[in-house]
Amino acid sequence: MKHGESVVRLYRVGRRGRVAVLSLCLFVLLPTQSQAGPIGSFSAQMKGYSSRLVPLEPLGSGLSISVPERLSRKERKPFLEGLYRRLRQASSQTLAQPIADAIEQVWLTSGDDNIDFIMQNAILAMEQRDFVVAEELLDRVIELMPFYAEGWNKRAMVHFMKKEYEKTLETLRHALALDPKHFQALHGLALTLQEIGDRSCALQAYRVLLRNHPQFVQAKEAIKELDRQVNGQDT
Repeated sequence: MKHGESVVRLYRVGRRGRVAVLSLCLFVLLPTQSQAGPIGSFSAQMKGYSSRLVPLEPLGSGLSISVPERLSRKERKPFLEGLYRRLRQASSQTLAQPIADAIEQVWLTSGDDNIDFIMQNAILAMEQRDFVVAEELLDRVIELMPFYAEGWNKRAMVHFMKKEYEKTLETLRHALALDPKHFQALHGLALTLQEIGDRSCALQAYRVLLRNHPQFVQAKEAIKELDRQVNGQDT
């Protein structure tokens, strides 16, 4: 499979919990870490959100990253790609973290004020575990902006929190089709695959994540454990 190509397996959960694989293989580009996993990371992401310019921790070169208050759809893509590139090249956790934080800020900047407002309220509902409201808001986001990867990613997060793993995988498929480098979606995919017992594919997902974000500590730890379980050896 060519570098950058991505095909995400779809799963269907049988009546007795058996998982039938319809199709899958995952090769994507990726970035960052969130030590708390997708649930904790979304909480941290919401708390760190600001409509103002956000100066992040200085990088090793003495530079810092600020996320503009607004990014148009045209500006957003190259800005995000540049951050993804820097994240892949970060040589330490200290250098990687402010880049990852900036990326998460950009994810919450859709280029549409109305969508951003709905997203902020959806995240608040998720934090309060009000899944009914969160689902309604995120369904509205997807309806209004179906090409917005973060809308799909947040929707997948609600499914994951409700332990609706089949729906989680299907929704993550949309998120990753729109943004193959979305590290939280990839992390969510790996965790969901673990939850349904597909250790081999979870291992693949973590390896893709780590290739694109070498400083993702949790992925390194997960790979060691899963490789022992799947292959009977350490990586």
